Amino acid sequence: MYMSELNEINQKKKDVTTKILIALVSIMVVAIGIMGYMLHDLSKRNNQIVVQNQDITVEKDNLKVELNTLYDDYSNLETSNDSLNAEIEREKEHIKTLIE
Repeated sequence: MYMSELNEINQKKKDVTTKILIALVSIMVVAIGIMGYMLHDLSKRNNQIVVQNQDITVEKDNLKVELNTLYDDYSNLETSNDSLNAEIEREKEHIKTLIE
């Protein structure tokens, strides 16, 4: 009878240990799943930022081209009016600062 009690106690300990291990493995699987989702989401956000950055760069380059064209247009203007010439020069300087 003493041996059967020991066997029963050992079996209960094994059952408890097995349940604890199953619970820990389950928690780890859930944690890995959550981290995988977070990694996927972060990667998706990163790709969106890269696309936005590319769009902004294209827009910036287009604006520079337009500003350079406008600058050239101002440079080609000729007038005998001194105040108008001064205004044209101010606008040209303003465009230069925008291009830089």
